[in-house]
Amino acid sequence: MAFSVTDWLARTFYISKEQEETAAQVAAAQQSIFDRQREEGKVGALKYLKLSEEIQDTGATFYDEQLGKSGVAGLPGIVPWWVWPLVIGAVVIYFWPVLRPFVSKVTKRL
Repeated sequence: MAFSVTDWLARTFYISKEQEETAAQVAAAQQSIFDRQREEGKVGALKYLKLSEEIQDTGATFYDEQLGKSGVAGLPGIVPWWVWPLVIGAVVIYFWPVLRPFVSKVTKRL
C-alpha cells in the first residue's frame, strides 16, 4: 500500500500520542468488557475471536495501516525506492569536497 504525502503529514502532525494512547485505553476497556461477557457465556467462541481482533485493531495499529508510520519512519513508505539512491548520490556529490579527506584516509589504510 502506497501512502501519500498528505497521509504522512496527517499522521505525523495531526495525530498526537495522546490520541493514540486514548484509543489504546478504549480498546483495553472494550476488551475487558468483552472478556467478562465471554466468561459469563454471553458470547460464543467464534464471535469472541472475531470481535477481539477488531477491538485490538485500533489506535496506532490502525493509523499505521491507514496512514503509514509517523515521522522519519514513514518516509520510506511515501517515497519510491528508486528515489533513495538518487538522493544519496546527490548528497555524496554535493558534499564530496568535505568527504574527500575522510575517504582518502580510509583508502590509504586499506
